[in-house]
Amino acid sequence: MGKPDFGPGDLVVCVDDGPGRAGPALGVPSFLRKGLIYRVSKMNAPGVPLDGMRPASWHVVLLDTASAFPNLGYRAERFRKIDKADEQFTAQIRACKPVKQREPA
Repeated sequence: MGKPDFGPGDLVVCVDDGPGRAGPALGVPSFLRKGLIYRVSKMNAPGVPLDGMRPASWHVVLLDTASAFPNLGYRAERFRKIDKADEQFTAQIRACKPVKQREPA
């Protein structure tokens, strides 16, 4: 995988909360939850030694999120960037009226 399209400060959504490649073998828990939104604190490039390992792919350190390897973080492919909505879309959403609840029969 190439360099991710997100970086420090961006919001990302978790698309893979599995135990990871080394997780089951090392007994490492996954602190991620699929569908939750996280903010990227920093990115780690492939081949840079961290936490005694030399990762082969981009890794993401998340703001205020636990990790078994806090300096290394999680593989970047576990996340997708959330793009900021444009002003027109935001205005349309705010203009929507709530749906009325039906009375029980």
